[in-house]
Amino acid sequence: MREATIEIADQHDGTMLFRLLRTRPAVTYPKMHQYRPLQVPAGLPPLSTATIVTQYGEELRRALATHTAVTAELEQIFGTPAPGLTTLEFTLSADADCPDVRWETLYGDPPAGFLAVNGRCSVKRLVSSVSATSTLPVRLFSAPLKLAAYLSPANVTAKKEFDEIANAVGAARQDGLDIVASIYLGEQELLDTAQEEAAAGKLPGIKLQQMPSDAVSIEKSIIAESAQILHFFCHGHSKAGLQLLEFASINDHDIEEPTGSILLSIERLTEVLVSSGSTWMTILNSCSGAQSAPKMFSMARALAATASPVAIGMAEPIRDVDATLFASAFYAKAFSAIRQAVNSLSNGATATIDLGPSVAHARSRLHAEAQLGPDDTFGRWSLPILYQQDRGLKVCRVENAADMVRRIDQVATTLRAVASSGSSDLADAVLAILDKEPAVPMHLRPDRGGNFA
Repeated sequence: MREATIEIADQHDGTMLFRLLRTRPAVTYPKMHQYRPLQVPAGLPPLSTATIVTQYGEELRRALATHTAVTAELEQIFGTPAPGLTTLEFTLSADADCPDVRWETLYGDPPAGFLAVNGRCSVKRLVSSVSATSTLPVRLFSAPLKLAAYLSPANVTAKKEFDEIANAVGAARQDGLDIVASIYLGEQELLDTAQEEAAAGKLPGIKLQQMPSDAVSIEKSIIAESAQILHFFCHGHSKAGLQLLEFASINDHDIEEPTGSILLSIERLTEVLVSSGSTWMTILNSCSGAQSAPKMFSMARALAATASPVAIGMAEPIRDVDATLFASAFYAKAFSAIRQAVNSLSNGATATIDLGPSVAHARSRLHAEAQLGPDDTFGRWSLPILYQQDRGLKVCRVENAADMVRRIDQVATTLRAVASSGSSDLADAVLAILDKEPAVPMHLRPDRGGNFA
């Protein structure tokens, strides 16, 4: 497995800089850590035809080719033969998200082609956690894993999206992954049909719910579910400086309202997920789900930096058929990766889950479909954008995960509050609370200052 991380930084005068931050296996190139100006194409052209997308991807590679160490590493990645796997990461400072740069289209000379869909490389964007030392760097969980899906965009039926998620959950359970799903639907007819199928035993592991009628009810349901996987199929936009997920209620669908009446801000969603502490990944399968509003970071980036170690969104409005194809392809691979990582974990053991290959697989499926469709819609395969916290998605199996998370958070908060006293005896007494059964494993405990490694 070859891995390279390119750091993108902002010089605060509008100049973008980049360098090769690290590689795996570790390779030392001359001046690899030296910054170079990044001259990317001015503005993002409409990524429509294959010719335009290819030209744009070539321009990005030429921009990166001004750094000799980056060039050398890209040559290794582009030249990796099958079945070898590689990862190309772009770590983005807070001011250097480059929302108008579509790194996912990076293109190499044939036969390499588009790096993100060649079957051997996953392209992801890394962000730093805004609370890296004050929050537990590992997600605790107890079986079964939970998925909560909210499927209700206005003027769009969620039937195919529901079918694909239900099929993926059913297949994962048959393959041995202990997972259940709560699916919230805003179309009465679809909900009635799904409930009939569930009553007939055709939807094992799936619980059907009516779409909550307001944002507060959605927030309460998210807290109650405490799901590891959150999936939103909705519309997304910005209004009055807020980034919003828009859902249609049962009534909205009944009267065929053009827009949904339920608006959930990313700020509120972030607060809810932070308080829950259970989320592994969030999928914003929505129009403009990863598109930055003016002077604001994208929805997916905001979630990854604060509340969800992995967040996936769409860079531009996406057709519902493409959104559903993405969900189908992504979950088939993601559930397999999760099963391989967690099924063999003993109590207290940890694992790192890389969902980059799962997104790469979904992009490849979209790319294959795009080649068969109208040429002016070719670039839609590049819409899924993966944001990941730079410390990755690390999970740990424990008993009564929710209770253990609360105990750890309470102790860490108390330790930070009493740190100014300078009393090591007091800190040790607080830490001793974690010795009570079930004892918290040592590698999950904060230090005397209430911080985590």
